[in-house]
Amino acid sequence: MSDVLPGLINRTQSAFVKGRDIVENILIYQDLVKLYNRKSCSPRVLMKIDLQKAYDSIVWSFIKDMLLALEFLSSFIDRVMKCVCTPSYSIAFNGEVFGFFKGRRGIRQGDLMSPLLFTICMDYLSRLLKVVESLPGFKYHSLYELGQVKCVYEWFFSPSVKEEIVSLTGMTLARLRFKYLGVPIAAKNLAVLDCDVLVERVVARGGVHYSKAPLVSQERVCSPKMQGGLGILNSEHRNITTLGKYIWWIASKKDHLGVKWVDSVYIKHHEWWSYQPSSTASWA
Repeated sequence: MSDVLPGLINRTQSAFVKGRDIVENILIYQDLVKLYNRKSCSPRVLMKIDLQKAYDSIVWSFIKDMLLALEFLSSFIDRVMKCVCTPSYSIAFNGEVFGFFKGRRGIRQGDLMSPLLFTICMDYLSRLLKVVESLPGFKYHSLYELGQVKCVYEWFFSPSVKEEIVSLTGMTLARLRFKYLGVPIAAKNLAVLDCDVLVERVVARGGVHYSKAPLVSQERVCSPKMQGGLGILNSEHRNITTLGKYIWWIASKKDHLGVKWVDSVYIKHHEWWSYQPSSTASWA
């Protein structure tokens, strides 16, 4: 299944698809919000879908319908659905395990096949969004018409407009600075405070104390174990390496979603090595 998904799944889906990198989606997302904090731009809407419990709510018949629609062999589909539909669960209470009961929906966390099935189900959403994209008058970012909802165009959002949007859509109003795929997203350059949540995780895991001098130098910690170190990767070197890989993808025009975005929006007919970003380019 993992071998055929790259040819079936929409390019916008990067997670769990072989040969694609989820970092590309993060960089594109960062680029999309680059002008959102400017007062001179038109009113804009950004929707972030929370899929936190999506694994538990997927209907089994929908998984089968998607596999059939993608023309997998019926014998293969039968085997997949047996894996999906046969789990039983028990409840641990006060140190005792009680009974077994069959599941009715959802896919199992930790199962190697579950991410692939989840990706297939989410591809249906991507296809629906492509249909909406082709509708006359559709514009990205703008307040667009859905059903009987009228397009709202104003140079500045007023509280009443925000309340109307929240009332019509049932969405929650939030600030632009938020996390996407675990990474802070902001219209301006990321500040140190935006990365505090990542630092706090490291502190919680390792018990780091900023007020005290480290007991062991970074050079020693990052040395190989055979040389008396801990063999921990140098984060600065790792960051440079990761950026270098992404730059090489862009320079060689790899067939990746993020590379295509950078090429069509910024570089165009120029070469990466001679390209100078404009003042309107996102910080990323």
